[in-house]
Amino acid sequence: MNLDPIGAVIKAALLAGVVAGLVVAAVQFVWTEPLVDRAIVLEAELHHGDAVQSSPVVDRPTQKKGLFLAYTLYGVAWGLLFGAGYAIAQPHLPGSWGRFRRSLLVAVAAYWAVGLLPFLKYPANPPGVGDPDTIDVRQRAYLAMLVGGIFLVAIAYAAARRALPRLGRAEAAALGLAVLAAGSALLFWALPGNPDEIRTPMAAVTDFRVHSLAGITLFWLLVGGGYALSQKLLTGHRNHVSTI
Repeated sequence: MNLDPIGAVIKAALLAGVVAGLVVAAVQFVWTEPLVDRAIVLEAELHHGDAVQSSPVVDRPTQKKGLFLAYTLYGVAWGLLFGAGYAIAQPHLPGSWGRFRRSLLVAVAAYWAVGLLPFLKYPANPPGVGDPDTIDVRQRAYLAMLVGGIFLVAIAYAAARRALPRLGRAEAAALGLAVLAAGSALLFWALPGNPDEIRTPMAAVTDFRVHSLAGITLFWLLVGGGYALSQKLLTGHRNHVSTI
């Protein structure tokens, strides 16, 4: 199996992450931002008559413009994580697999660790749901779930690697999945739930959560599939430059 050099891995992962971030930003701009606008209206109605109304630090037009910058930075950060994970894992993946299948497998692992698992415990909420007094507690709990998810994937990968010479590839993979499932269940049980009461209508909250989860899923699918394409494009570009 031909291994991608670490420098090429990072470049391709960054390109895939940035493109995935921009695509998801465009989708969320069209698909999800109207839900956020409606949630803000609902929040204003719920707080109608309160003595003090807080003004947003950043107005909505600026927030919408900043969506693309935020997702670009998101793509850079998680693209680097994906690249590091791919560089570590690729020597131990099946030699018969092509780059596309290998990158999708690493993307699925990352999706579980930093996407789906944290979302299942702390699903996204629209504006107006969170209590400002609990924001520090919620951020620490979410970060703990995020770090725990990455740690669990690393532990499951290490367990599968150690068992590989004794059990064979299929059994070692099953052991790694079992370790990941058990560890995820334990982490899910150990961390506290969201302490905030939801006063926004649940239909609006559910719609927002569905859109958020769809965005996370789309991002990691694009990173996993886009990495192989990015490597092909960058390799073709290097070969073209070398012939000039």
